[in-house]
Amino acid sequence: MNTNFNTIITLMNNVESIKGMNGEQKKYYVINEIKKIMTNETFERYEPFISLTIDGLINISKKNLKLFVHKKNLCFSCIKNNCI
Repeated sequence: MNTNFNTIITLMNNVESIKGMNGEQKKYYVINEIKKIMTNETFERYEPFISLTIDGLINISKKNLKLFVHKKNLCFSCIKNNCI
């Protein structure tokens, strides 16, 4: 799944250069590109995760969501502290 995560990030970065698309259209574009490289069964299984990942990355990039990394064991402290 790490490769798919990197693909999502790459597609999100690439779609930013496309003019005339709003946020929802960009998200739809990324989801459709991911769908092309996955089997239907795999895509159906992971589509909710893909959508949430895109939304989360957008929120982090817009600084609507802060990501804290626990320095000691590199776990996400927010998840560890059950704040999400």
